[in-house]
Amino acid sequence: MSKLDYIPPTDEGKAALFERFRDTIPNYATALGFTPAEVLAQSEDATWFRYALNYTLIIRDASQNWTNYKNTLLTGTGPANYPVYTTAPPLEPPAVTLGVINRFRELAGRIKASPTYTEGIGEALGIVGPDHATPDLSTLAPQISLRTNGGQVEVIWNKQGMEAVEIQKDEGSAWHFLATDTRPNYIDTTAFPSPAAKWKYRAIYTHDSHKVGQWSTVAEITVGG
Repeated sequence: MSKLDYIPPTDEGKAALFERFRDTIPNYATALGFTPAEVLAQSEDATWFRYALNYTLIIRDASQNWTNYKNTLLTGTGPANYPVYTTAPPLEPPAVTLGVINRFRELAGRIKASPTYTEGIGEALGIVGPDHATPDLSTLAPQISLRTNGGQVEVIWNKQGMEAVEIQKDEGSAWHFLATDTRPNYIDTTAFPSPAAKWKYRAIYTHDSHKVGQWSTVAEITVGG
């Protein structure tokens, strides 16, 4: 893939690219020969794709939470929080026709063929790929840290361009699934114990619902009292 054909590999990356293009193209539309209707159409594509992606992640997380609750119900071990029912994100935008990525590639091709196009414009719109190498997914690991926030533990993590992390927790007996989080940071709503106890957390990146890379370094925190 050449630098000028750059499309992010993850859905989160694609959504961010569509939004960056949407927010920036008004500055260049006239010079590049784009009509207001074409600018609006791409904006609707970007907004609808973000909505669809967020809804997909909500459903995926809910499915994982219900699966873990079901397993806990059977065995008596694992996370015991009763899962909430899934609801759609608010303010559903207008739906668009299928083929968002195909339309976006066509727009990018038109822009790069324009006599007024410069690489600076491409970088501003996000259609010029990064100069740095693609992360090695076999070794990539999140960096996490912990802090207490309002009587809850906050797991601080960084995306590094990835879609999400799976977070696991050990309250003193074994690791168990805690959550799949798509937007830093994650708040663990589990009530603090009495007496005080040491909780451990670790995280691993996910891509297309599969774990990738390596587990983070284990982070520990003492809670309760």
